[in-house]
Amino acid sequence: MRNVRNSARATVIPGFAVSLCLIVLMSCSSSPRKTADVNLERSVVDAPDHFVIGEHGGPAVSEPSGSGECRSPMVDPRDGTRIQLVRSSQGAGDYEVPPGRYGVGKGEVLRLDCGSGRALGVAPAR
Repeated sequence: MRNVRNSARATVIPGFAVSLCLIVLMSCSSSPRKTADVNLERSVVDAPDHFVIGEHGGPAVSEPSGSGECRSPMVDPRDGTRIQLVRSSQGAGDYEVPPGRYGVGKGEVLRLDCGSGRALGVAPAR
């Protein structure tokens, strides 16, 4: 009996150790990060509280719907500056802006939260 008991214990402990290691490794793995959080270089400069949705054919604008869908063009409601969507992912959009606007330099884009139109920061254009 003693050998059976030791044999069972020897099997259970390594199995438990393997399971414990897998749990620890899974908890350490990084979950996918939203585009909004990735690669922001710095804060924006002199951006509006939020951008509004523009129309391709003219100046008509509407408020962001909150749906997270990235639209283009977006418009600065203070002065009508139009920005164009370059790419989007997971509710955030990267927009090309006129040179020098909002603290965005050469090789950079302005990242917006598409649901609210809020500027999140300056990101590399890739």
